[in-house]
Amino acid sequence: MVITENIEIDPLWNQYREVADSFHIRACWSHPILSANDQVLGTFALYYYEPKKPNHLDLKLIHSLAHIAGIAIERKRIEDLKTEREARYRSLVEQASDAIFLTDQE
Repeated sequence: MVITENIEIDPLWNQYREVADSFHIRACWSHPILSANDQVLGTFALYYYEPKKPNHLDLKLIHSLAHIAGIAIERKRIEDLKTEREARYRSLVEQASDAIFLTDQE
């Protein structure tokens, strides 16, 4: 997690201070969005128009929101993969010139 209480004086924002200033942004709190196996999926960031330090409740909230975003992103990826597999299977069946049989061990 990266907490920038005051963008105007934080060295991490040296290259981006002008951009932040053009939007009147003065503080940024950023938390990584992680998958179940700790792969970084993105970041969840909050921006403020005034310098601001997070309190304990703010930290718990951003952590919870980043966690929920991670669950949603992973679920969407699984759904997309399932849809892609179904489309490939459907295409294979529709284009097959021979018979196709589905079997199991019994």
